[in-house]
Amino acid sequence: TIAPSVSAHRPLPDSGNISISTDVMAYASEPLSDWSTKAIVLTDSTGVKVVGNTILGWNASTPQFMPSSNLKYNTLYTVTIDTSLRDMC
Repeated sequence: TIAPSVSAHRPLPDSGNISISTDVMAYASEPLSDWSTKAIVLTDSTGVKVVGNTILGWNASTPQFMPSSNLKYNTLYTVTIDTSLRDMC
């Protein structure tokens, strides 16, 4: 009856010098449903969504967004984890 929460993530907020080939990962408090693969959205500083795929790793509790191409140098990115992060119930 309790919705999952994100207990940690990488990269960390306001991190600098991130590799252009990095991925985004969140660590959820419990196993997630397949619908959660749509929960992570990565946008660049102009608001354009980064194209990529999300998988559920480690015990289905770790959504990992992998951009389809390298990120841009010297660009600020924003990660949003939306309400489609759902548990198995």
